[in-house]
Amino acid sequence: MELLKLIKRVILCAAMFSCCDPKIDLLLNEDIRQKQIDFSCGTVAFAISTMRGHLFFFDQAYDLTNVVSIYHDSLQVKYKGDTIATTLYDEDGKEVKASPITLTGQRKTLTAFEIEQGAGRGDTITILTKGYIHCLSERVSIDTLNIIINRDF
Repeated sequence: MELLKLIKRVILCAAMFSCCDPKIDLLLNEDIRQKQIDFSCGTVAFAISTMRGHLFFFDQAYDLTNVVSIYHDSLQVKYKGDTIATTLYDEDGKEVKASPITLTGQRKTLTAFEIEQGAGRGDTITILTKGYIHCLSERVSIDTLNIIINRDF
């Protein structure tokens, strides 16, 4: 079991930093591949991609004018009624276990999760973001994000 986790981490890191990106872009909220949120501490751009409908990567690029706190443990991923476990990585590809983490300036994070049975065309994965980002100790309001699977793998 530990070997399987190690293999998944190696694949994840290779995918994150590969020049030949094997990830496939998906749709966020039906028609966009990236969503940008402007708030009083800066902006964050969200993007979603997958490797063959099993491993998913929720990329977050921050351009901040003030300090923000990320409460990773408040982010929920739902698929077919189940809550899917997620793992947060910093821009160096290291797993982040602390919650909250503090970000300033231009930073990137990546949340990875796995749909073991695989997702296919017509499926929706929901990302609930309530309480995920805090700016100046206030929760940033972010709409629920729906990942629409628009193809078969």
